[in-house]
Parts: sequence; structure tokens; C-alpha cells
Amino acid sequence: MYSKLIILRVMEIFHQRNLGDGWLKSCPEPAASTIKDILSGKCKDPDIFTLHKIASAFHLTLAEFMDFPEMNEYVPDEEDEV
Repeated sequence: MYSKLIILRVMEIFHQRNLGDGWLKSCPEPAASTIKDILSGKCKDPDIFTLHKIASAFHLTLAEFMDFPEMNEYVPDEEDEV
């Protein structure tokens, strides 16, 4: 479920900032490939380092990136445990 929330957050930022494929193509590595991997579902369980890279690409702190209603309201259940 967390990967779905991260995808939602990335898409929300893209929409809020009117970003598109051009921005992603110009985004420096490794952030660009990391974002592509998350959006494609290739990266299903991003670690804290990965989330930090994504936040930095959007010029956000990790706390800012993770602070959105869907994440704040989410209550994990046993199915989310690894």
C-alpha cells in the first residue's frame, strides 16, 4: 500500500507543479530513474534513502514530501507487514 501512496504523492506533485515528461527527462540521475521505477511499479518498496532522493528532486525535504493527507490518514494493517 505504501508504494501506491508514494505514486499518488509523485503524481500529485506533478499535477500541482504542471510537470510533465520534459521535466522528468531533464531531472538529474539517479532521481529520474528512481521516479520512473516507482511510477512503473518496478520499485514497490522504496526505502528511506530512495524517498529522500525523490523529495530532493522536487526540492522538498523528506518531511514535506511525506506530509500529505492520504499518508497521514493511512492506518497499516497486517497485510502491509513484510
